[in-house]
Amino acid sequence: MKKTLLSLALIATLFFGACKKSTDEVAVANPTLVDTITGGRAVMVNATLQLNDTITGGAWSSSDPTIATVTQTGLVTGIKAGNAAITYTASINGANFSVYDSVTVSPNSIPVPIAGGNTVPVGTLIQLSDAYAGGTWTSSDPTIATIDQSGIVTGVAYGTVVITYTVNNEYANFTTTESLTVQ
Repeated sequence: MKKTLLSLALIATLFFGACKKSTDEVAVANPTLVDTITGGRAVMVNATLQLNDTITGGAWSSSDPTIATVTQTGLVTGIKAGNAAITYTASINGANFSVYDSVTVSPNSIPVPIAGGNTVPVGTLIQLSDAYAGGTWTSSDPTIATIDQSGIVTGVAYGTVVITYTVNNEYANFTTTESLTVQ
């Protein structure tokens, strides 16, 4: 009988002890935290875009650095046309989070001047160039001056022509012209 009473007392202590109200505090992260990247969503090739986040101390990354790179200060540089996800990862009270935004890189549409000269003697050659490779060269009048696709101009006859360079690729999209005189 003594054993039974002792067993019942032990069971009661365990039961009522397990049902005791806890006074431990539990910290819960803010479930309404909404964090966004600010600063824009578009940049041209060879241009920059400054992104920001209200939470400091995080790290920036690009899903495709061949399209857009990002520094640890959030400065995005357009490399070639396309889309890249820019991600910001930070920590609040020991809880890690990441936010991202898609950045669209567009080809540069600002014409770059043709370099190499604007006169050529009849029967001689000059080399023209442009900062963006991969464009198409044309002459407004091949009976006065011709130009090949590497930018070499041949003076054919006296006169003036317009040399046109057109770029339409993942890095640039523009047309630029230069007046050329054959002497």
